[in-house]
Order: sequence, then C-alpha cells, then structure tokens
Amino acid sequence: MNLIDSNILIYSSLEHYKYLRDLVISDISYFSEISKLEVLCYHRITDPEIEYFIRVFSIAHVFQLSAELIKLPTPIRRKHNLSLAGSITCSTCLLFNLKVVTRNIKYFKKITGLKTENPTI
Repeated sequence: MNLIDSNILIYSSLEHYKYLRDLVISDISYFSEISKLEVLCYHRITDPEIEYFIRVFSIAHVFQLSAELIKLPTPIRRKHNLSLAGSITCSTCLLFNLKVVTRNIKYFKKITGLKTENPTI
C-alpha cells in the first residue's frame, strides 16, 4: 500500500503528469490528513485546483491524525531534522507499513525501514 506525498498529488493536477491520477485514486493509495492540509492551505491555490483536490479527497483514503500517530513524529523530526509534515508522513508509513510515494526520495531515504518510490522518473 502507498502513502501519497503532497507533491505527487500536486503534480497529478497538472496536465503533463495526468498519468499519476490513476495512482492517486487507486485502492492501494492513501493520504495523510497533513497532506490534505498542505495542499488545500497553499496560498496560491486556484479555484480549479481546489475543485480537483476536493474531488480526489472525496474518493481517496485519508489517514486521520490519532493520539497514537501524534506520538511518533517527535523522535523522527528531532533525529533527522524533517519538517513536521514530513515526520508525520514517515510515522504514518512506519506505523501502517506503507510505502511513501514522493518525488523527494532523498528527503525520506534517511529514515531506516521506510520504503520509498518516485513514480515520475
């Protein structure tokens, strides 16, 4: 199963990367609630982009933040100097045995036991 990083979702909204759309809404693909926030709160987001992302989130599997999940990012963030969103993404993947699907492989490669994939190469 996959956890789709925010950057893959954003790329999937672009015509050049429309091949990512099937992956984004696949039955084996999930999102973190944090990715949902990152995408929808972007200050330069357009109305058509908002509509696209809302449609995706209406059919996608979204991991809600839980008390269990909130405890996990702290040591990852401290040890690897990741962003809060990146730390939550890593924690979600490790907790639920998911592969993070991202364009930013280098950012996540330093996390032991984390599986990664870049579908854009």
